[in-house]
Amino acid sequence: MTTAGGYSNGTLDYQEMHTYAWDGAWASSSPILNDFSAYGLSKPLVVGEFNHMNGVSSESGSYLYQDIYNRGFAGAWGW
Repeated sequence: MTTAGGYSNGTLDYQEMHTYAWDGAWASSSPILNDFSAYGLSKPLVVGEFNHMNGVSSESGSYLYQDIYNRGFAGAWGW
């Protein structure tokens, strides 16, 4: 980040990942199915993109935000 941003003190404060479902099933490594601790990371992790209606539930997807947070992630940005 120091090279790309031009700042001598540039650091990465958190990490971000995307997760998707295909054919109605989530990948076994998805944060929808795992706790943050399963990834072995030292920085906070934001679930930066997911489709809450793709094979998860016919209910409102709003429960996924709380579930992701309860699993230890720093937050979520669904689409």
